[in-house]
Amino acid sequence: MDSFYIHFNKSQHFLTVEEFIITSSSVQKISIAFMQAIYEKQNKFEILVLPSKEGSFLSKFAYTSAALAGISTFLDTDISKSFIRGLTENEPSYYAENAGKLVRDVFVNFMKTENEKLNKMIPSSINIDAAIKSKSDFYKMCVSNQDIKAIGFNNKNDFPIKRNAFYKYITEDIIRPLPSELVLQKLIIYKPVNTKNDAKWIFIDKNTKKILNAGIEDFQFKRDFLNGKHPLKRTSKDDEILAMVQYDRILVNGEEKYKGHNVIDIYEFNGEKLKDIPENVSLNLPRYKKDEDPTLFDLY
Repeated sequence: MDSFYIHFNKSQHFLTVEEFIITSSSVQKISIAFMQAIYEKQNKFEILVLPSKEGSFLSKFAYTSAALAGISTFLDTDISKSFIRGLTENEPSYYAENAGKLVRDVFVNFMKTENEKLNKMIPSSINIDAAIKSKSDFYKMCVSNQDIKAIGFNNKNDFPIKRNAFYKYITEDIIRPLPSELVLQKLIIYKPVNTKNDAKWIFIDKNTKKILNAGIEDFQFKRDFLNGKHPLKRTSKDDEILAMVQYDRILVNGEEKYKGHNVIDIYEFNGEKLKDIPENVSLNLPRYKKDEDPTLFDLY
């Protein structure tokens, strides 16, 4: 079983529970990001910890055989080749029979590489934002512990990352735009806005039963509603609309998040047709907003 190390050069040979959790979590998150980059697979990782060594704290990590299974079959893809060459400077064939060494070399080189240099080493088609942020969290922890003088990645007294260089591995949140999604939805009107302002209405998705706070950008409907053309509560049934909802999205450290929601077109109000539904649109099936180009990090 191949193993690798995170070696803390410190006079007090212990870490707090919080510091060790951050260290272990960073190893796990970075490893998962690399597994996805190499062959789009998430695996569980077994973490082993060695006893501390006087004048340092040595953490030893290893992957289970199940976590490494199948990597060699994906080493011939163009993305995998570029990724492996970028971080290890070795050809993928070098690791054909040693998946453990591959993941170890990728991890160690990533941890040792300053953030500014990563963009030149890793193909732009690969999103490792989550790994970069996890590495940043690890080095922030190192900065906060004044007793950590340097970091190494073997079981020798070799500490290439000195304390005065920790800042080179720290980054702010990495935010990338994503194309907005358009979803045709049936919405129950829970709390309308009866005044001329841009406050958000509150809806309940009829399919998922989830609450949706959204502004109304269908200005014709909004004007008609305020002028009394679409009165509410005329029957005991819920007031409903069939509408196109725009979901504005971003990637934050590799994780998709929604910035906001807006109802951009309302096609039916309580069963009354207000306008034609666009062709080739299915209920509750997301699609891209037409005037936005997909990016390398699209999820659909």
